[in-house]
Amino acid sequence: MSTVLQTSVLAGLLTFLAIGGLLAKVHWKWKANPWLVGIMVLLFNAALFGAVFLTYVNMRRALFTCVPCAVVLGITVWLTIGKLWRGTKKERFILAAIGSSFYWLLSSYVLYRRITLKPRYPGDDVFMAALGLDIALLVAGTAALSCTLMLGWPRKDTYQSH
Repeated sequence: MSTVLQTSVLAGLLTFLAIGGLLAKVHWKWKANPWLVGIMVLLFNAALFGAVFLTYVNMRRALFTCVPCAVVLGITVWLTIGKLWRGTKKERFILAAIGSSFYWLLSSYVLYRRITLKPRYPGDDVFMAALGLDIALLVAGTAALSCTLMLGWPRKDTYQSH
């Protein structure tokens, strides 16, 4: 195994262990704050994206096993937090807006790159670059919308009356 690969695998494992440790040791008052829980979800999304990106950079063959696992892990965490969250509609909206902002910003960046895509030299065909950006926009947009809906979708049984 190469040094870069070992370093990236170790960094990914440490990131997931750190997030798991944070989730296990979080006090209830901290969990009741939608801003802090939203930031925790934002950091989780960034770490998950970073782990997949490092896998892509270092071992492209493992990408086919890593991406589906990351998708399942992300959706499971979003659904769990969305189901466990107790608070008002406004707090749920704050949690969803902050938690999914990583993917909304990523979608915005990809859309900007797609809109400003130009040939590098005269006669350059940008079809494949445009197709890649379109697929990236579809994936990032779907993740943003899914995260927003799973965290912010109203659940009658989880509201507190304030």
